[in-house]
Amino acid sequence: MSNKEVKVTIEGPASHTLFELESDGEQGIIHVVLRDMDSNFKEVGVAGVILSPNELQEIYYAIADVLKHQERESK
Repeated sequence: MSNKEVKVTIEGPASHTLFELESDGEQGIIHVVLRDMDSNFKEVGVAGVILSPNELQEIYYAIADVLKHQERESK
């Protein structure tokens, strides 16, 4: 199987959020999972979705637009 996995941990004052992306090259889909962890890294909630590459690209462009807007506003 041709997979690529990326994990990002976002640390908060009392909890952590684990953002996982996994590309499944065989099926041509991307798994997106958000895991909410307490301060002991015990999972307290999870949500996931399966996206096509085009759907993920639309999300990417939307995030880029928001970041560009925020950058302009902060100047």
